[in-house]
Amino acid sequence: MVKGYENEDDSYALIDPAELKKIAPESSRSMDILSFVKESEIDPLFFESSYFVVPENEGRKAYQLLVRTLEDSQCVGIAKITMHQREYTVFIRPYSHGLALHTMYFADEIRGAPGFGKTDDVKLRPQEVELAEQLVRTLSEEFHLEKYHDEFRARLKQLIEAKQKGKVITPEPAPQALP
Repeated sequence: MVKGYENEDDSYALIDPAELKKIAPESSRSMDILSFVKESEIDPLFFESSYFVVPENEGRKAYQLLVRTLEDSQCVGIAKITMHQREYTVFIRPYSHGLALHTMYFADEIRGAPGFGKTDDVKLRPQEVELAEQLVRTLSEEFHLEKYHDEFRARLKQLIEAKQKGKVITPEPAPQALP
Protein backbone atom coordinates (compact mmCIF):
# COMPACT_ATOMS: atom_id res chain seq x y z
CA MET A 1 0.00 0.00 0.00
CA VAL A 2 1.27 3.47 -0.88
CA LYS A 3 0.14 7.04 -0.31
CA GLY A 4 -0.24 9.44 -3.16
CA TYR A 5 -2.05 12.37 -4.67
CA GLU A 6 -4.02 12.10 -7.92
CA ASN A 7 -2.91 14.60 -10.55
CA GLU A 8 -5.25 16.15 -13.11
CA ASP A 9 -3.95 13.81 -15.86
CA ASP A 10 -4.97 10.66 -13.87
CA SER A 11 -1.36 10.03 -12.85
CA TYR A 12 -0.26 9.95 -9.22
CA ALA A 13 2.41 11.70 -7.20
CA LEU A 14 3.52 8.96 -4.79
CA ILE A 15 4.49 10.06 -1.30
CA ASP A 16 7.03 8.09 0.71
CA PRO A 17 6.52 7.87 4.52
CA ALA A 18 10.03 9.31 5.03
CA GLU A 19 9.02 12.37 2.98
CA LEU A 20 6.00 12.89 5.22
CA LYS A 21 8.22 12.70 8.31
CA LYS A 22 10.43 15.46 6.86
CA ILE A 23 7.52 17.89 6.60
CA ALA A 24 5.76 16.92 9.84
CA PRO A 25 5.87 19.60 12.53
CA GLU A 26 8.10 19.09 15.51
CA SER A 27 6.25 17.78 18.52
CA SER A 28 5.62 20.58 20.95
CA ARG A 29 4.07 21.07 24.35
CA SER A 30 3.45 24.75 23.75
CA MET A 31 0.85 26.80 21.97
CA ASP A 32 1.84 29.86 19.96
CA ILE A 33 -0.83 32.57 20.13
CA LEU A 34 -0.89 34.45 16.82
CA SER A 35 -3.54 37.07 17.53
CA PHE A 36 -6.72 37.99 19.37
CA VAL A 37 -10.01 38.86 17.67
CA LYS A 38 -13.47 39.78 18.89
CA GLU A 39 -15.56 36.63 19.38
CA SER A 40 -18.42 38.23 17.43
CA GLU A 41 -16.21 38.34 14.30
CA ILE A 42 -15.90 34.55 14.03
CA ASP A 43 -18.66 32.63 12.31
CA PRO A 44 -19.28 29.29 14.08
CA LEU A 45 -19.15 27.68 10.63
CA PHE A 46 -15.35 27.76 10.96
CA PHE A 47 -15.29 25.72 14.22
CA GLU A 48 -14.32 22.10 13.56
CA SER A 49 -13.59 19.88 16.59
CA SER A 50 -13.86 21.06 20.19
CA TYR A 51 -11.65 20.24 23.18
CA PHE A 52 -11.37 21.37 26.80
CA VAL A 53 -8.01 22.85 27.77
CA VAL A 54 -6.75 22.06 31.28
CA PRO A 55 -3.54 23.60 32.62
CA GLU A 56 -0.68 21.71 34.17
CA ASN A 57 0.19 22.79 37.73
CA GLU A 58 2.95 25.20 36.79
CA GLY A 59 0.71 26.93 34.20
CA ARG A 60 -2.39 27.47 36.35
CA LYS A 61 -1.85 31.19 36.99
CA ALA A 62 -1.14 32.02 33.33
CA TYR A 63 -4.16 29.92 32.33
CA GLN A 64 -6.47 31.76 34.74
CA LEU A 65 -5.08 35.11 33.60
CA LEU A 66 -5.86 34.20 29.97
CA VAL A 67 -9.38 32.98 30.86
CA ARG A 68 -10.14 36.20 32.74
CA THR A 69 -8.73 38.45 30.04
CA LEU A 70 -10.64 36.70 27.26
CA GLU A 71 -13.87 36.81 29.28
CA ASP A 72 -13.47 40.52 30.03
CA SER A 73 -12.46 41.49 26.49
CA GLN A 74 -14.92 39.14 24.71
CA CYS A 75 -12.00 38.06 22.55
CA VAL A 76 -10.82 34.74 21.16
CA GLY A 77 -7.19 33.76 20.73
CA ILE A 78 -6.02 32.34 17.43
CA ALA A 79 -3.10 29.99 17.95
CA LYS A 80 -0.97 27.24 16.39
CA ILE A 81 -0.56 23.91 18.14
CA THR A 82 0.69 20.45 17.27
CA MET A 83 -1.55 17.47 17.95
CA HIS A 84 -1.24 13.95 16.56
CA GLN A 85 1.83 14.81 14.42
CA ARG A 86 -0.08 17.61 12.69
CA GLU A 87 -0.07 21.36 13.08
CA TYR A 88 -3.44 23.03 13.64
CA THR A 89 -4.66 26.60 13.71
CA VAL A 90 -7.14 26.85 16.56
CA PHE A 91 -9.49 29.18 18.35
CA ILE A 92 -9.05 29.48 22.14
CA ARG A 93 -12.10 30.89 23.85
CA PRO A 94 -13.42 31.18 27.38
CA TYR A 95 -16.04 28.62 28.34
CA SER A 96 -17.53 28.16 31.85
CA HIS A 97 -14.50 29.83 33.50
CA GLY A 98 -12.10 27.59 31.59
CA LEU A 99 -10.77 27.44 28.04
CA ALA A 100 -12.23 25.64 25.05
CA LEU A 101 -10.10 24.93 22.00
CA HIS A 102 -11.65 24.57 18.55
CA THR A 103 -9.72 23.42 15.52
CA MET A 104 -10.36 25.73 12.58
CA TYR A 105 -11.76 25.06 9.16
CA PHE A 106 -9.81 27.17 6.67
CA ALA A 107 -11.60 29.33 4.08
CA ASP A 108 -10.79 26.88 1.26
CA GLU A 109 -12.42 24.04 3.26
CA ILE A 110 -15.83 25.74 3.31
CA ARG A 111 -17.49 25.15 -0.02
CA GLY A 112 -20.24 27.27 -1.44
CA ALA A 113 -23.54 25.81 -2.61
CA PRO A 114 -25.02 26.91 -5.94
CA GLY A 115 -28.05 29.10 -5.34
CA PHE A 116 -27.36 29.51 -1.61
CA GLY A 117 -28.78 32.81 -0.33
CA LYS A 118 -30.37 33.77 -3.66
CA THR A 119 -33.94 34.81 -2.89
CA ASP A 120 -34.39 37.85 -5.14
CA ASP A 121 -37.35 36.29 -6.96
CA VAL A 122 -39.26 35.31 -3.79
CA LYS A 123 -41.91 37.78 -2.62
CA LEU A 124 -43.14 37.62 0.97
CA ARG A 125 -46.43 39.12 2.07
CA PRO A 126 -46.48 40.97 5.42
CA GLN A 127 -49.05 38.48 6.77
CA GLU A 128 -46.71 35.56 6.03
CA VAL A 129 -43.83 37.27 7.79
CA GLU A 130 -46.01 38.06 10.82
CA LEU A 131 -47.24 34.44 11.01
CA ALA A 132 -43.67 33.11 10.82
CA GLU A 133 -42.54 35.54 13.55
CA GLN A 134 -45.50 34.45 15.72
CA LEU A 135 -44.43 30.81 15.29
CA VAL A 136 -40.88 31.64 16.39
CA ARG A 137 -42.15 33.58 19.42
CA THR A 138 -44.49 30.71 20.38
CA LEU A 139 -41.78 28.03 20.13
CA SER A 140 -38.99 30.13 21.70
CA GLU A 141 -37.40 28.85 24.93
CA GLU A 142 -34.11 28.83 26.78
CA PHE A 143 -31.51 26.41 25.44
CA HIS A 144 -30.91 23.33 27.62
CA LEU A 145 -28.37 20.96 26.09
CA GLU A 146 -29.54 17.98 28.18
CA LYS A 147 -32.94 18.16 26.43
CA TYR A 148 -31.38 16.94 23.18
CA HIS A 149 -29.84 13.55 22.51
CA ASP A 150 -28.81 11.31 19.65
CA GLU A 151 -31.94 9.27 18.98
CA PHE A 152 -30.23 7.05 16.43
CA ARG A 153 -27.54 6.12 18.96
CA ALA A 154 -30.24 5.22 21.51
CA ARG A 155 -32.03 3.00 18.95
CA LEU A 156 -28.73 1.43 17.95
CA LYS A 157 -27.98 0.64 21.61
CA GLN A 158 -31.42 -0.99 21.94
CA LEU A 159 -30.77 -3.01 18.77
CA ILE A 160 -27.41 -4.24 20.05
CA GLU A 161 -28.86 -5.18 23.44
CA ALA A 162 -31.73 -7.06 21.76
CA LYS A 163 -29.30 -8.90 19.45
CA GLN A 164 -27.13 -9.84 22.45
CA LYS A 165 -30.21 -11.43 24.03
CA GLY A 166 -30.87 -13.41 20.84
CA LYS A 167 -33.95 -11.48 19.75
CA VAL A 168 -34.80 -11.18 16.07
CA ILE A 169 -35.42 -7.61 14.97
CA THR A 170 -37.90 -6.88 12.21
CA PRO A 171 -37.92 -3.46 10.59
CA GLU A 172 -41.01 -1.32 11.03
CA PRO A 173 -42.93 -0.77 7.78
CA ALA A 174 -42.31 2.60 6.17
CA PRO A 175 -45.20 5.04 6.49
CA GLN A 176 -47.42 5.14 3.43
CA ALA A 177 -48.00 8.41 1.60
CA LEU A 178 -51.55 9.70 1.55
CA PRO A 179 -53.26 9.60 -1.86
